[in-house]
Amino acid sequence: MRQIKNHNLAQLLMQLRFAPQRQRRKQLDAAENLFSIIDVNKEYPFEFVCFRITGYHPKDMPEQQLIKGDELAEDLRIFISKLSGQIAPPAAEQSERVYTIKELADSFEISTKTVSRWRKRGLIARKFIFDDGVKRLGFLQSAVDKFLEKNPDIAAKAKAFRRLTDKQKRQIIKRAAALAAGTSLSRYQIIEQIAKKIGKVHETVRYVLLNYEKANPGKRIFKKPTGVISPAEAGEIYKLFKQGHSAEELAGLFNRSKSSIYRIINRRRAKLILGKKIEYVDSSEFLEMDAEEKILSNPPGIRQCGVFKDAEQLKL
Repeated sequence: MRQIKNHNLAQLLMQLRFAPQRQRRKQLDAAENLFSIIDVNKEYPFEFVCFRITGYHPKDMPEQQLIKGDELAEDLRIFISKLSGQIAPPAAEQSERVYTIKELADSFEISTKTVSRWRKRGLIARKFIFDDGVKRLGFLQSAVDKFLEKNPDIAAKAKAFRRLTDKQKRQIIKRAAALAAGTSLSRYQIIEQIAKKIGKVHETVRYVLLNYEKANPGKRIFKKPTGVISPAEAGEIYKLFKQGHSAEELAGLFNRSKSSIYRIINRRRAKLILGKKIEYVDSSEFLEMDAEEKILSNPPGIRQCGVFKDAEQLKL
């Protein structure tokens, strides 16, 4: 990725490295909001840019040239990517779906180069940590929806590509039921096989079957126990759980007990936590003989509004 051209914006990004994570998340949202209103045919002073991102006007700045809208949009795209990389959260912990570049391309049946063109037209990407522990660009479902709303020509093409006829959906359901009843293939393998056979992507087939089973709880396609769950299916369960599906619903969809579903979810959570880089500030107090007792015990008093109160009195 190229560097930010505007020196002042590059300096601002460098300064934000030392801001608390909560503040950087807030400023990341502000940068995205600014990006969404930039007119590439206009020019903008850096003072305006700084205020929209940070909420303050820069002081003692020399007279500056205006930033062209198209250059500012490109710089903001890089700014957002780099700032989100500093605070990249796990993709699985988001309350909405997060696409990788490949997943977005597959979902709309387009090339990854087309996704890059979409980004240049305004599709916002952030950095996330995915299930494999790798930090990479991702697209929130809300960002994709906003982009398609602002670009109806692209939305129309995408809708045409993704549309399946009722006959095609029935064929997918029938084929999945036959494979589930007559083979030992896992849910993931069945979906993958059907997707390749009909020339559609995995996500398209998965949603057809998911919607069918949700609408027909008494006619489950995948009824057989599938033994040890595969990493791909475990990832799918966790993704669906984070998207709002209940453990009870997932237990029915994957023919697992609720306790098994919770165990899978907790293992994925543990994996994500272990993959995080946890930073701390060292202190000489950590080396004291009674450090553990001091740190873990209740504080003797808590200052509130200038008055010390006993910790027990503050408990509800």
